[in-house]
Amino acid sequence: MKRIFALVLSLLLVCTLFAGCGDSGLYYDYDINDYITVKEYSNIIDPESEDYIYAADSFFEQSFGENLNTKLTEGTVQTGDIANIDYVGKLDGVAFDGGTATGYDLEIGSGQFIDGFEDGLIGVEIGTSVNLDLTFPEGYQSTELAGKAVVFEVKVNSVTRKGEPTEDNVKRYGFASLDDYKDKQAKYAASVSLFKNIYDAVTFNSHPKKESNLHYNYLLKYYEEVCAKNNMTIADLATANSMTEDQLYDYLLEYEVHGEVEFYMVAYYILQVNGVELTTEDVEAKRKELDEEYEQPLEDIGYYEINIQQVAAYDKALEILEQQYEIKK
Repeated sequence: MKRIFALVLSLLLVCTLFAGCGDSGLYYDYDINDYITVKEYSNIIDPESEDYIYAADSFFEQSFGENLNTKLTEGTVQTGDIANIDYVGKLDGVAFDGGTATGYDLEIGSGQFIDGFEDGLIGVEIGTSVNLDLTFPEGYQSTELAGKAVVFEVKVNSVTRKGEPTEDNVKRYGFASLDDYKDKQAKYAASVSLFKNIYDAVTFNSHPKKESNLHYNYLLKYYEEVCAKNNMTIADLATANSMTEDQLYDYLLEYEVHGEVEFYMVAYYILQVNGVELTTEDVEAKRKELDEEYEQPLEDIGYYEINIQQVAAYDKALEILEQQYEIKK
């Protein structure tokens, strides 16, 4: 679920419609309740929850990207920094497979590495090296490393530190003031958190064939093109991922196609249960917004008709949820 949310919150949608479809009618023109069952869910949002913080961070990234960041070549590593590092992991003095990298960007506090690695870099001077005496967890995927004591030799090359929005810099990005930014960020984070609560309360009984087929046909076309560029076949790709060809097709359908279709089914459910319709005017407004943002043909970056309608529906669903959440006291 986090992957799908990340996909949508950053508006980096996978191209999910095979090329050449020019259908201009509205999708999801049926009763969503024929496909899903919705249990009770809470509209009380905890601003300290993982979902809220994740959505707030996503709003920051959408608003500023890396424009507020500063690259440092002096000072020490802090939590939240993105440290550019070189490292070599050694077991009994010998470098082990997969334990070496150069110029790796690691967000400190993200939990990407084993316990102790990121914490061990906090306070390290930029431009210096440190040896980290660590132990792989007993259940680690590599049996050769599971439970073993190792040493990571790490050099911190530089640090990228995330900037903070201020009264002055937010105005350069379309906000009237710092309070305006914070208010919009809070509403967005709470609305997305409520959307997630609803999503978690949904049981998907089946999937609409029209939308699923469009997504599936494109994904097959996409993977076939990728394989062709690498002198591979779909069968080769399946083998490389320890699957049969049929297992790969099933995986694409279940995790790629159905995952994205389900996300937007929830958006359409929110519209339907609140008696709100997605109109052609809504879609055209979203198309215009995307045209202005990207300044290139939308199909070239993966926005086809179904994508534009889905994002328009999601945005409209969040507008509805802005009026329905309560903040935990």
